[in-house]
Amino acid sequence: MDEKKVQEQSEKTTQLILSLFDNLGYPTQVDEYNRIYVGYQGVTFMCWACNSYVQFMDPAWIAIDVDTNSFRDLADAINETNRSTWTINMFYVRCENNETENNDTIEISTTRDILLSPVIPYLEDYVRNVLKSLIDTRETFIATFDRRRRGRRNPPSIQ
Repeated sequence: MDEKKVQEQSEKTTQLILSLFDNLGYPTQVDEYNRIYVGYQGVTFMCWACNSYVQFMDPAWIAIDVDTNSFRDLADAINETNRSTWTINMFYVRCENNETENNDTIEISTTRDILLSPVIPYLEDYVRNVLKSLIDTRETFIATFDRRRRGRRNPPSIQ
């Protein structure tokens, strides 16, 4: 597909997702890069269209100070969350040198790519469930990470 057709389809997909958000009553803003910011259940998500696809992102929703001992817990919690949620998620991490401590800060974001077409039945429910899945992923990760950290601090006794 040539660049002009991709751009035209991306614009149609952008208009479709904006129309769906409007029908659902979700507040939106569009920036100069055509990224859409949408509010759902008190959370602001970002999304953008490319051709007939929309990528949803829940950007940097948690920042964790991670030392060498807890990095394994973080990796295990990410892997367990990816296996247990019904949606495919990618976790991105960005390390920053924390000036006040010897730890790094890891920021976690989740994404979800979907095909969006007007012929898909129940489009509003489909989009609402995508946003809900991103919130569910947050909650699953936080519970899993907390459980792993508690388990490391208080290992079970061997009897």
